[in-house]
Amino acid sequence: MRPAAGLRREAIRLLMSATLALLLSGCGGASAVPTSAASVTTRAASAPTPAASVTTRPAPVGTPAASVTTPEPTPTPYTVRIGSAASEAIYLYHSPTTGDRIQSYPEGTELMVVGGDVEGDGLTWHNVRAPDGTEGYIPVGDTVPEAD
Repeated sequence: MRPAAGLRREAIRLLMSATLALLLSGCGGASAVPTSAASVTTRAASAPTPAASVTTRPAPVGTPAASVTTPEPTPTPYTVRIGSAASEAIYLYHSPTTGDRIQSYPEGTELMVVGGDVEGDGLTWHNVRAPDGTEGYIPVGDTVPEAD
């Protein structure tokens, strides 16, 4: 090999190394120019790679970008009245359990059903709002439908 060809090859390597370093520093890669050609691999120096090439991949077709949960429909509010064959006090409860009393209401008190019925303590419960604004639960068996 001629000495001029070796020198030319070394100059080309240095020029390519400097160009690659500048391209990489503009893309957030290496921030300094290598000081010798030995610090650049032959593959990087011999294979021209477009530095501004950005590959974007669209979301797969038919796959939603985010999970969307459809809420259960809110039941249309309706009214019931407290009514029971028992002569004991009828209570509104914080939760659908018999040990979580809020307060008692007299027979005939109108209650607005504001949520779906739930099961608890072996009973079915209405989720209701009393005339004073108190919300809670009452056993379905302690109510009668509102007369139309």
